[in-house]
Amino acid sequence: MFKEKIPDNQYFIGRIEICQSSTHGLGVFALENFPKRAYIEVSPYLEFDPVILYDWQDFRERGRHIVHEYVFKLPNGNVASAHGYASIYNHSSHPNAHWSWREGKNPAILILAKEEIKKGDEIFIKYCPDSVRLNFMDKNLDMEEWK
Repeated sequence: MFKEKIPDNQYFIGRIEICQSSTHGLGVFALENFPKRAYIEVSPYLEFDPVILYDWQDFRERGRHIVHEYVFKLPNGNVASAHGYASIYNHSSHPNAHWSWREGKNPAILILAKEEIKKGDEIFIKYCPDSVRLNFMDKNLDMEEWK
């Protein structure tokens, strides 16, 4: 897999698939072995103000919209809706993958192997229960060591 830096203008979904998960509903599974530090996915996203979700809730006089469960919180306070598989990875408190941002002209959500992932394994990331405050990336992760 990718050990070098991915060019800033590329997006991709690696050899993964979505299947039923014994953990929760659907999950993302490896179709090949991913070595530690390999890029699994580089997903584009749509950024928007979270007030849109709250306005929908107020307008409809209903509880939270399902989109609440599938957005990522950006450093600027906005939220992002992933346009790849990034929103489908299941949570684990001991994940085998990390999540991070790629900033710049072509921003993306990056999914990287934290450890070796074998073909057929479910790929897990770490996040909080309140999706509006998602915090997938381990605070100890140093992205410089991945370059």
